Parts: sequence; C-alpha cells; structure tokens
Amino acid sequence: MSTSAIFSLLIQFWICHVTLSCDDVSESACKQFATHYTNMCADGCLSSLCARTCNRCELKCYSCFDISLSTQCNETIRCPSLDHYCILVKSYDNNFRRVYKLGCAVGDVCDHPSPDTVCCDSDLCNDHFYRPTTTTPPPTPTAPLTGVVLVGKRQSADPQCEEVLPSACADIVAADPSVCAKDCLYKKCPVACGHCKTCYSCDFVHDQRTCNTTTVCGQGEVCYGLETVDALRQHGFRFGCTPQLLCGQISSVSTNAFGKRGSGLAGGCCNESLCNDNLKPETTTTPLPTTTPTTTTVITTDKTTALPTTQGVTTHDPNCHCPGGRSSFYVNSKCYFYDPSTFLPKNQSMAWCDARCGRLVDVRNGAELLSVTNGLYKTFIHDFGPHSSHRAYMHTHFYLDAIYVGGRGWVWETSGQPVPGDVMGETVTATPGACAAAKGRNSGLLVTSNCNGARYVLCVLK
Repeated sequence: MSTSAIFSLLIQFWICHVTLSCDDVSESACKQFATHYTNMCADGCLSSLCARTCNRCELKCYSCFDISLSTQCNETIRCPSLDHYCILVKSYDNNFRRVYKLGCAVGDVCDHPSPDTVCCDSDLCNDHFYRPTTTTPPPTPTAPLTGVVLVGKRQSADPQCEEVLPSACADIVAADPSVCAKDCLYKKCPVACGHCKTCYSCDFVHDQRTCNTTTVCGQGEVCYGLETVDALRQHGFRFGCTPQLLCGQISSVSTNAFGKRGSGLAGGCCNESLCNDNLKPETTTTPLPTTTPTTTTVITTDKTTALPTTQGVTTHDPNCHCPGGRSSFYVNSKCYFYDPSTFLPKNQSMAWCDARCGRLVDVRNGAELLSVTNGLYKTFIHDFGPHSSHRAYMHTHFYLDAIYVGGRGWVWETSGQPVPGDVMGETVTATPGACAAAKGRNSGLLVTSNCNGARYVLCVLK
C-alpha cells in the first residue's frame, strides 16, 4: 500500500480524547463475577454493572502517531462509538523510516485487509501485528473438599444471607454504593449492601477484645454479647447472632449466672453490623478520676479498642501524644490513628504521619498486623456506622513502612530491621525499591505495591 493510500486511510480515524461514561463499576469485581457466573453478560442487570467486561462499551485503544516501535505507545483513547475498532498501521515518514500509527477506525476501514494494517476488537489490542498465542493447559481435577467451608464464601444459616463472592461484593459496593438499588446485586451481596448483619462470634473468650471471628446472621437475627462464667468458674464473654425475640432472655441470663442474681454480669443485643464488640458491666469498680461509672447493662457504642476520651497519653517520645477520640485505637499498647479522607502515595503518606508525630506501620509479626488491620476495621465501623463496611475494608490496605532492598529483601524503612517472615508470606521477592501494603482485613500479610499509588493512610504514634 502506498504512503498516500495509507494517509487517506488514516484520515478516516476517529480520535476521541473525551472520557466516556461506559465502564465497569469495578473492574476487579466484574472479573470475579464473570468467572463465577458464566452467563453474566446475558443478565441485563449484571451486564449493566459490568458493561466493559461484557463488551458493551466503546473500545479502549492505543493512540500514537509516527512512532518507531508499536510497543512504545503508552497513550490510550476510547473510540467514539461501538462500530469502531482498534487499528495499527505500518507506514513510512518523509525520510522513509518505518513508523507506526495506532488509534481507532470505523469498521469499513477494516474491511480491506492489508499486510500493513491490523484491526482488532478488544481493549488495547493494537500494539502488535501478530499477538502471541498461548495455550492454557486444562486444570487438574481435584477431589471436592468435604466437611469444610469453601474458602472465600461468606456463609450463613439463612441462604438469603449467603455471599458467594464477598470480595467482589465489597469491591463493587465500595466503588459505587448506589448499586445496591439493583435487585440482582442486592440479592447476590446481601451483607455488603447491609441487608444481612455481620456479628462478632466467639463461643468463649477471656478478653472480649480478642474476639475477631465474624459470622453472617440470618434474617430477623441481631448481634448479641454475654458476659458469663464457665463450668470452671472462669470469667469470659460470648458473642454471636440470636433471634431478636430472645434478647430479653439474654438480658435476664446475664444477671442470673449459676443462680446468683445481681452478679453484675452484662448482656444484651444490638441491631447493627459488628456492633457487639464491647460489653460493659453494670458498674465500674475502679473508675478513672476523669470518668464516671457506667450503670447500664447493654452493649454500648464505646469500643474497647478505641482510645480513652482523656487526652495526654504519651509514648516513649515525650513530645508525642495520642490524638484520642474518633479515628484512633490501640493494639498492644501502641496508638494508631488515621483520617477517613486522607488518600496519598507512599512518600506523602510518610510525610503526613511525620507531621502528626507518627510513622507508617511496622509490626513484630503477622499476628500483630492481623490485630492492626482488624482493629482499624472495627474502629472505622464504630466511628462511621455499619453501612460504611465497604469503606472500612478499603482502609485496611494501608501502606506499611516496608521497602524491598536488593540483596537484603524486605526491611522496615525507618529502623532498617528485616520484616518478619510470617508477614511476607509468599511475597518473598520483589523489584528493588518496591513498597508494601497490608493485604487487608483478616490477613496478617503484606502485598507488593506501586509506591506512587494512592492509599488511605494509617499511622502509629512515634
């Protein structure tokens, strides 16, 4: 094809730099939905939430002119309509050097095949003349698991409260909470959409702050907590779900342990997700000088992991003080604090913490990181309500103080000490200079992160 002919072909390109509204609500969630629900795109409701995954959007194509290698193009555009394809054209410049042009073209341009022109119909497909093909071997069949809950499935005694893909549900609701107005998503994500409650659930723990296990309640059930004494007369707590009709009996049982009325044991119900994490006894026997005794036998909204309302708690640095109040909590006597609207890259996160007498989080082991992520999640739910669970989940992916150093591996950037092995998990190696973030709620592991990506900030007091 002559240069003039190629030029006349190229002028038919429609290059559009305007961002269109058609897209997946959440790319990660839509990929999970498409893998699990093989007919997702035939469902009008789900496909409307995953328009790009279901090929209902204009293509996204590479767009560059007169570059020496097609793979060097980093600019992208969205084509103006569904009848456009991605195109790659090989031609020559005025000095007869081979160059490449990439962009969008209407369909009739692609109806005339040429060795110097390639059209394709998937996102970002136009950077190669011949795309490599790979053969994926069929998966090796494995025996079904028996007697265990499938990993990732959020189960409940009530089938209407089960979430098969809890991670996808959390992601898509976090991206746009209004999706819960769609019936298809409301039914598939009853917990993320607030239709079913999640409660802390432990048969017996000595310290109520150590109960991090959760369960999804059935419809008509609420969260409960009960201070109790076991058969060996050991003091402890029990948490879980219960029918609302039994709440009166729980309050009665709490003051009638082993036939002793007025024992001061607390118990009660609450009607929001993850609200049953703090049970206060009827009276406070050793109140602080700046507080007054509590006289109600209910689950309160004051978290045991939240900071005390009195100010002035200090660390080993006498000039640093815990902020106290909302958006703060303790783990292993360390003060952690965050701001719900602060969303920054790694270096700016470090500066934000440093300006407030804090630093990015480092931990002694995976168990401590697990306590920090779960403590943050619980504190956020307490501060902003049960319907903020999707936001709380996003906050648990904060930057850590870790960096990957060639020849040494993962180290804490501030202290230079190695990151414990049980925090690294399978992420043992990375590109030198890579950053790390917490993997999220219910995980004591790190994940490799782009240092320039913005994340919600969590600081630990110096």
